[in-house]
Amino acid sequence: MTGTQRVRGTLLRGAAAGLVAGLLGALVLLALRSWAGVPLLAELLPDRVLPHLPVDLFLEVIGKFGGKLDRKLCRGARGAS
Repeated sequence: MTGTQRVRGTLLRGAAAGLVAGLLGALVLLALRSWAGVPLLAELLPDRVLPHLPVDLFLEVIGKFGGKLDRKLCRGARGAS
């Protein structure tokens, strides 16, 4: 076995291990969320960050992402009919 083949094999094993670990971690987080009610990181960060944002910056960010949710829902409902 040459050095290149050894490196390739090591990289493939590492990638497979990372993929399995990532999937297992995601399943554990989803199970904790479903059964124990533990909030996900994506739910915790906005709760901690948003109170520290100035109002004008918050409104600017909301505007960049398309505005208020009720307008998005109305637009989607009209587009679907």
